[in-house]
Amino acid sequence: MKDKIDEKLKSKYLKVFKKATLMDDHKFRKVCESKDAIEEILKTILKDNKLKVVEVIKQSSEGSPVFHGVILDCKCRLKTKEIVNIEVQVALDDNPVYRMRYNGSVLTVENSPKSKQFKYKQIPKLILIMFCEFDLFKKGQPIYEIVRYVKNTKVVSDNGIREVYVNLKAKSNDKKIKSLFKIMTTVVDVDEETFPVLSKKKEEINDLYID
Repeated sequence: MKDKIDEKLKSKYLKVFKKATLMDDHKFRKVCESKDAIEEILKTILKDNKLKVVEVIKQSSEGSPVFHGVILDCKCRLKTKEIVNIEVQVALDDNPVYRMRYNGSVLTVENSPKSKQFKYKQIPKLILIMFCEFDLFKKGQPIYEIVRYVKNTKVVSDNGIREVYVNLKAKSNDKKIKSLFKIMTTVVDVDEETFPVLSKKKEEINDLYID
């Protein structure tokens, strides 16, 4: 009986995955196994062709018994020592902005030095990115980056966190961004010329679920 139930569940999940895009948590986490695929994504979103991912940090969760832990979709480290967290969010629920704030707080605490000689300048710099299948700020922009300003001035107050929201519903004149959006939101489309590593990784993932 147990074997029959397991087979039914397996069949049910396979049907779901066959229709899923890279915006599915599980599929996107498979993409994140490749630092080169993530590097292609980050270079496009952050518009930095010199960006270098040196490590994809494999983990199931961040946190401790003291506070609510989080399961991160993608966590990596750049050559600049910045820690990057990429999340995929399909539905507009439970306040994505506050979710980003919380994730950033957890990453800050978990990756800061644990010593009596602790200095605040040792806190890691973070880049928090969320891919959204909705327009969070309703301005039609493909990429929103939050910048902290001192009120009534043009002075930027940098607290070491870059916060970026990617609006997959937006239309873009940038060919690379348009291509990336298509790869993220369709089941089988790839772009081997512009995103060779990401496209190959997506095909490998689809081979696991699509006959």
